[in-house]
Amino acid sequence: MADHTVHPVRIVTRGEFATALVHLTRIVGATRNGGALIVTTDAASSSAIYQDVQLVLGDGLLSLNKAGKFGADEPITGKDGVNAGLQRMSFL
Repeated sequence: MADHTVHPVRIVTRGEFATALVHLTRIVGATRNGGALIVTTDAASSSAIYQDVQLVLGDGLLSLNKAGKFGADEPITGKDGVNAGLQRMSFL
């Protein structure tokens, strides 16, 4: 776009962003602690994104909200997305 910002056609969720970060992690081998278990009330261990959520939480890339939830279906904010990407790349 002319204003040099991202204008996605569809909002990216926190869960989708977590999965993208995990793919990046695997490509560059940048995990810090192997995804320590972080208890969250909205990402069951049977969930398709459970391991991705655990990795980004365990590495401190994203955090739980005040209610103790990850909010996988909530939109990722630009601030959280940029901060998580920068943190991930700093592990290299």
